[in-house]
Amino acid sequence: MNPAILSPEGGGAPLPSPEAGRAPLPSPEAVRERDEYLRGGLAGVGCDSCGVLVRAGKRSAAQTSVQWSGRSCRRLADLAGTRPAALVPTCPDLRDSIERAVREGRLEVS
Repeated sequence: MNPAILSPEGGGAPLPSPEAGRAPLPSPEAVRERDEYLRGGLAGVGCDSCGVLVRAGKRSAAQTSVQWSGRSCRRLADLAGTRPAALVPTCPDLRDSIERAVREGRLEVS
């Protein structure tokens, strides 16, 4: 038995295979579909107030999707208070920047 795969607790019991319990890898088509679902229709938009960069998309005039890739803005953190920032609709300044991007044709309503 290979000592590198023995249990550190001793007793010589082998550790489970690294593949044990691991889900099978998704098909290339599933990866493409997931990527399109997560990124399709989104464009980079910067907040005109604080400069934070997000990926935003609009599926209708009333619906907006925002993906935060890094830090959130200070105003959003202040609006959230002790709640998770994900529970705050969005920063009003960022909302204005997204709407401006739509008006200027930098973000399409799809």
